[in-house]
Order: sequence, then structure tokens, then C-alpha cells
Amino acid sequence: MTSSLNRKLKTTLVCLTICVASLALAASVVAPTSSRCDEGESSVALLKLGFRYYRGDGVPQDDRRAVECYQKAADMGNAAAMCGLAWCYQYGRGVERNVQKASEWFQKSAEAGHPPAMYEIGVRYRFGLGIERNWQKGFEWLQRAADQGIAKATFHLGESYRYGQGVERNYQKAAEWYQRAADAGDELALKKLLEIYQAHSRDYPKAVVALQEAVDKGSVAATLLLADHYELKERDSKKAVEWLERAAEAEDGTTGAARRLGDRYLFGDGVEKNVDKAIEWYQKAADAGDYDSAIRLGELYQNGTKVEKDLDKAIKWDQRAAEAGVELALK
Repeated sequence: MTSSLNRKLKTTLVCLTICVASLALAASVVAPTSSRCDEGESSVALLKLGFRYYRGDGVPQDDRRAVECYQKAADMGNAAAMCGLAWCYQYGRGVERNVQKASEWFQKSAEAGHPPAMYEIGVRYRFGLGIERNWQKGFEWLQRAADQGIAKATFHLGESYRYGQGVERNYQKAAEWYQRAADAGDELALKKLLEIYQAHSRDYPKAVVALQEAVDKGSVAATLLLADHYELKERDSKKAVEWLERAAEAEDGTTGAARRLGDRYLFGDGVEKNVDKAIEWYQKAADAGDYDSAIRLGELYQNGTKVEKDLDKAIKWDQRAAEAGVELALK
């Protein structure tokens, strides 16, 4: 549930960033001639002025003025202004929050040809956000967004083909869209791609090649997936450990990889048993805020079966686990 919520939040934030960036780009062509939303201004000038009020860029920040400028520009047919107005309704900036009106303006913006709005209305139809759920309409808008270069849409198209949502189920097409999403840096798409090839295709090596290419580009998630591949598919624990170490030692490495290495050294799984190394990896993960690793360290020092019993260290790591648990609960 938490990972799903986080993903939806990230998706929304990414789309907002795209929309805001496109507002700035579209509006940068013409500078406004005044600091008021005058009827005589062009839609582009009104858009730029609205964006400046929205951000407080060179003028006092004023959400109501931003809405006024966006509204006038939208009434003149400016698609980017319609998208800006939609976000104002979405977050209640300068107007009363109304997700239904936000969806209406995203729809108008999309119909006027604004790619970020095509993506946003597609996601809304797909999940029923501020609008009645409609798999087919969601798929159609996401397809149009992808055709216009909105990379985030490709993941949702992969999901649509995989589960037959708004389109006939087709695992090959799902893999193709997941691949495009993965090529654009979507690490969850890599996991989905591996699942598709593993469950529905004889051409599993293609997924492994895709993962190796992602690793070459610096993807830590792909490194972890390769570790899983060698552990679960190839039954090669030694190779799995090598990939886990690469993931754990990466500059932005995950705490999960370090914890899994700790487990392997503690029990001699794929490596020679080494309690000191296990503690070293657990500590690295715990220092980075990993709750489970701190729990393991506390238990090791409290039980004293694999290391010398040390209640002070046990209390220390139990306290760290508690702190990490609070942080996790607040995320």
C-alpha cells in the first residue's frame, strides 16, 4: 500500500514538474507588457504573467492573480494555461480546491494538444481520480501522451497491455512498453519487464540483457534484479553475492542490498560464513537508516550466540531501530 501510494505521489509530482516546465517554456516567448492581467495582452503574455504570479518571480507571489491570468489565457485557447489552471484547482491555489474541475481543465488542455495534460488526464481515467474510471479512455490518452514524448506514459501502457485494461491483453506489447519505460530510466519498469519475460516469454535472456544495459547506465535497481536473477533463475549464489556487493557499494546503493549481504555472511549462504563481515554490512545498512538491519544487530548483541554478548550495544541498536521505525512510519 505504501509503495503504491508513493508511486502515485511521485507520478503526480513528475507530471506537475513537466506541466510547470512546459508553462515556463511556452510563456518565455513573449514578455508581458504590464503586471496586470489586461484583456489586451496576448495569451502567451498572460500565461507568462500567470506563471510569474504563481512562482513569485519578479512580482509578489499571488495565487489569485495567477488564476486570473491563466483563466484569461485559457479563454483565449492557450492549452498550457488550461493545464496551469487545472493544477490551481487540483491544489486549491487561488481557488477552492476542486479535483473534478481540475480534471475538466486537464481534459480541455489535452484536447487542445498539450502533451503533459494528455498524460495527466490519462492517469486520471485509469485510476478514477476526480473523474469516472474509464480504462479505454485512459489508455487512449496515455498512448497519445507517449506518442508526444511523455516518457512516464510508457509505463502505464505496459501495465495496460499486461492486465488488459482498456486494450486487449498482450504480453509482448507490455514488454515493449516496459522496455521503453526502462530505457527512459523507470526502474520499476525493469522489474516488470523481468516478470513478463519470466512468466510469459521463452525469450527470457532479453530481459537479462536489458538489465545489464541498465546497470551500465548506473541503475542500482537493475543491479539488485540481476542478483535476484542469478539467485532464483540461475541458482548461482556466488554470482548473486557479486551483484549484491555492486549494489551495496554503489554511491547511491540501497540499504536492502547491504542487509541481504549481512544475512548471507551470517549464515554462509553463497559465501564463507563470516560474522564480522555480517556485522559490517548490517551496520552499513543501519547507519543509512535501515530498520531491519538495526533489529538484527540488536538481536545479535542481546542473544550473544554468534558474537560476544553486549547489552550496551544491544540497547544502542534497538534504539536506532526504534528511531528508524518512526522515520519509516512518517514517510
